Amino acid sequence: TELERANAKLVKINKVLMNRVERSMDFQGNAYSLFQTAIVLEGRARERTMALDGSLRRVEAVNREVSQAREEQAQARTLLAEAIESIREGFLLCDAKGRVVLTNSRYFEMWPPMAVGPDGSTTFEDLARQAARSGRIIDAENDPEGWVAERIASHRRPDKPVVVQFRDGRWLQIFETKTADGGIATVYTDISALKEREDALRHLNEDLEMRVEARTHELTVAKDEAEVANRAKSVFLANMSHELRTPLNAILGFSELLERNPTLPRDQRDSLRIIKHSGEHLLGLINDVLD
Repeated sequence: TELERANAKLVKINKVLMNRVERSMDFQGNAYSLFQTAIVLEGRARERTMALDGSLRRVEAVNREVSQAREEQAQARTLLAEAIESIREGFLLCDAKGRVVLTNSRYFEMWPPMAVGPDGSTTFEDLARQAARSGRIIDAENDPEGWVAERIASHRRPDKPVVVQFRDGRWLQIFETKTADGGIATVYTDISALKEREDALRHLNEDLEMRVEARTHELTVAKDEAEVANRAKSVFLANMSHELRTPLNAILGFSELLERNPTLPRDQRDSLRIIKHSGEHLLGLINDVLD
């Protein structure tokens, strides 16, 4: 490093000065003054070397911390990628500028064929246009550009899930949310089975409504027929009441009148009692039936 090179340079200068002291004298032939100067320079060099050693150790400690932080960041990113890869839903992460940052394999299974270039070279708008041009999305058939514009707007301002229907019968529900740094995290869930159950339930409800309507019609017809039969019964009973009770009451009345005749022989009186008793019994039976 730079500090190591400076330290080595000072050590080299120190050795050169000591060699000069050992071989040289001043202009008066006295090497003592040069020796004293060398000692001072050596002290300064030593102090500078110690300071540089301290700085070097601090730099090395910082470098170790930076290296460790990078390793932890790489591990965290790896764990995040593995976690996202393990989920059953498709996943897409875009940064604040709309550039694709992270995806999982399930995303590409849900959106074939979808091409994503190197980091930062593909945007969400690129993906939306690829999807519209694929011809696989029913809502994008008539107006691809309109669908793309609507999709980009809902992506940038996510407020509710988006449902997409594919020509092959699949349905996707898209849930998007903003991240703290302004990016957009998107989760794609295959709801085809749910839609199939909804369709089956709708058909079942329609069939049930048809059955209820048919049964209601049958009951209405039966009710009308019952009312007609009831009216016919009422007319019949009224007629029968008149036809049966009138002559029977006449018979009972005549039998009572005849019983009042004191000259009526005993055997005839007994016959009248039988007639009256039988008539009253028959009238009771008629009343029970008709009433």
